[in-house]
Amino acid sequence: MNKLGLIILLLSFLSACGGTVAKNIVLTASPTRVSQKTVSDMKADTLGRLKDPGSVIWDTPTAFTLQNGATLTCLPYNAKNSYGGYVGMTRLG
Repeated sequence: MNKLGLIILLLSFLSACGGTVAKNIVLTASPTRVSQKTVSDMKADTLGRLKDPGSVIWDTPTAFTLQNGATLTCLPYNAKNSYGGYVGMTRLG
């Protein structure tokens, strides 16, 4: 297939996706308490994936209850990478 045919094929695929994007999605959430069990489970899971678990700095966890009743919990942390430098706060959740 020549380059022009490939470009036309690619553009036709991209144009077909144009109408599928959801617009004006509004989420309403209310702050809620974070259970200690949730926080300790999140920390344990995260520590197993870090290069230097001893370097982790945890920030304050937050949680929100969504319209559908689900709870969204966020636990920011910072830890050292393979080069020994901190990568900056990362949100877990």
